[in-house]
Amino acid sequence: MIEYGMNEPLLSTKLIKGEPLRKEYRGGSGSYVSEDKKDYIDFIRQIMKQEFPEGNYVVNGVADFYVISNVQTEQEKKYKIKAQVEFKVKNSN
Repeated sequence: MIEYGMNEPLLSTKLIKGEPLRKEYRGGSGSYVSEDKKDYIDFIRQIMKQEFPEGNYVVNGVADFYVISNVQTEQEKKYKIKAQVEFKVKNSN
């Protein structure tokens, strides 16, 4: 498991109905403690260098945000969206 948090309050993004919002992964995140197994530490160090080792990955994403549903009263409508994406990394050699 690679934990990655993104706490960016008060960013604004204009969403357009029917158009996906895509953001490029600019990784390099992850963490470990000295008590973790060596294999896990080596894996996380590779990820921190933005090098995904060959294998199958499952990414769990969560978007927690609000929109102003009434401009006059500034009433907010809150959303929490969850999704899972699977991908495979193959050695290009």
